[in-house]
Amino acid sequence: MPRTPPPSAPAPDSAPQVSGAGALAFLVELAMLVLLAVAGWRLGGSTAASVLLAVGLVAAAVVVWGLWLAPRARRRLPRAPRLAAKAALFAATAVLDAVAGLVVTAVVFAVVAAVSLVWAHD
Repeated sequence: MPRTPPPSAPAPDSAPQVSGAGALAFLVELAMLVLLAVAGWRLGGSTAASVLLAVGLVAAAVVVWGLWLAPRARRRLPRAPRLAAKAALFAATAVLDAVAGLVVTAVVFAVVAAVSLVWAHD
């Protein structure tokens, strides 16, 4: 007589559920990095300066995010300063893109980033 396997229980380490607010926040963060690279590239006066600015802006944002804003950061800022720092990074990204000639992109990014900050339960 064949043995039937026991009913499977859900794995204790199953994937976490991602909310709509969490997904939007992640997309805004990725967009910020892309838009910083694009702004850096466009603002550079030469190829070398463009590469340096693009990489430098992205690296600076990644360092700030990793040190103080990321969920697993060792020195994560308290909620209010963390939201202020995120807003400042998003605003700087929008301003840099506007200066680089991407005004519509900058405005759309600023609006979506603001919605994300308000909607997120960070």
